[in-house]
Amino acid sequence: MNAFVKLRQKISPYLFLVPCLIVFGLFLFYPFAKTIYLSLYKTDKLGQAKLFVGFGNYIDLFTSESFYNSLLVTLIFVVIVVAVSILLGLVTALLVNKNFPGLFHGVRTADGDRLKRRRTDFRDYVRPDDRHSRQIPAVGHQLAA
Repeated sequence: MNAFVKLRQKISPYLFLVPCLIVFGLFLFYPFAKTIYLSLYKTDKLGQAKLFVGFGNYIDLFTSESFYNSLLVTLIFVVIVVAVSILLGLVTALLVNKNFPGLFHGVRTADGDRLKRRRTDFRDYVRPDDRHSRQIPAVGHQLAA
């Protein structure tokens, strides 16, 4: 009986992986294998394999002018999207980190119930050591210290 318990303790973590492996097999591995299989055949309009051509489809692909044009267009698109995303993220980070001296709003402070007018500094809401970071001025609630 002791050997059975040890065996069950060794196997049980792997049994929890079975549903994950079934999902991966059904939605990832099977379509991948089917795509590789169908790429070696000429297919009809319904996607059924009709004539085995081996690597002929790949030879046609790599000798096609439009394939290389598609790669170039995709590369240009990726470079533009990545560069713009990085720039927008950097500009947003710089703006959030900056003080806006002309922007005022009332804040309920922790030193009493009176309202003070103070300059908006967005860093106050992310610094855990500042007393204003424990408040949500928009709704007037105080967070636990």
